[in-house]
Amino acid sequence: MKFFAFILFLLLINISSASNGGTNIIGITGDQFKNQGDEVELTCSVNNPESLSVLWSKIYQDDMNDQTVLTVNNVMLIPDHRFSISVNKGNYTLKIDNIQLTDIGMYECMIVVTVMKKITKTTNIFINGPPLIKNNRTASEVVIKENGIAELFCDAQGYPTPDVQWTRESDTNGFAKNTIFKDGNKRMVLSPVSKDHRGKFYCTASNSYGDHRKSFLVKVEFPPLIISNDSTISAGVGEELSLMCKIEAFPPAKIEWFDENGTLLDNGKSDYIISNVGVGNDVWSEFFIPRVNKNHSGLYSCLATNEMGFMKSNLTLIVSEIGWFGKVKRFFKNLF
Repeated sequence: MKFFAFILFLLLINISSASNGGTNIIGITGDQFKNQGDEVELTCSVNNPESLSVLWSKIYQDDMNDQTVLTVNNVMLIPDHRFSISVNKGNYTLKIDNIQLTDIGMYECMIVVTVMKKITKTTNIFINGPPLIKNNRTASEVVIKENGIAELFCDAQGYPTPDVQWTRESDTNGFAKNTIFKDGNKRMVLSPVSKDHRGKFYCTASNSYGDHRKSFLVKVEFPPLIISNDSTISAGVGEELSLMCKIEAFPPAKIEWFDENGTLLDNGKSDYIISNVGVGNDVWSEFFIPRVNKNHSGLYSCLATNEMGFMKSNLTLIVSEIGWFGKVKRFFKNLF
């Protein structure tokens, strides 16, 4: 419908009179403050309209260059039965019955004089009631690369004008560094983005009629970070042993284990077990040896890779003959 109205608008410009003969907008209804379900009338008073075209349009708050032409002279261009237009002695009255939250916004009366000349005046419709947060500028889930820039918009409508506040799902984290609030808290900017910005954020808009909350899940893409328990580990022959690596990464990392010869280790052998347990972006990778022997001595590498990069951690296992304490420990373990 917007496209059709736009084409018609261009045609009207081309056929309009080249002279305005003193035509002007001498008055327009002031801003209207209504309750949902009321009716509203917006009147644009034009002197000497002659053969010129007079239009009513709605301008969208998100993009002031985006508008829908509603009427041309006494002709309605949209099929919504709630809208009607009447013309009487230069007064162009746009009437809207049963107004809804979607009707909030700026309305423009325009006289098309020539291709290069238009005469305009605007007015606004406000609806008393609780805030409404629109979500057409920011998705509920935002994925951004580390060191990039992320903007979260909280476009809250309502009258009285709502107060906007931001919170995080976990208050213990607070807001990470490089978090900036702009436009009366309606815009939160993360720049540069770090992995500390990961998590769920809430935007809450409040006024005397109530409040409305919207959540945003921020996912930060970053290369793997490995935290291993020890770089050198000792074990006695016959003991069980776990080599552990903690991996943080998003997207999730592919995790592989290698021996000192660079041979990929997998679960095809019976003398060790590799398992990964993860919560969110954090994964614990375990290289478990149920019964250590001398051949297990050497260097082991934990490698984590994703599309953002990779990281490797080396762990050295030193195997020694089991002492008397180890023998006692094994005896009681086998006994029970």
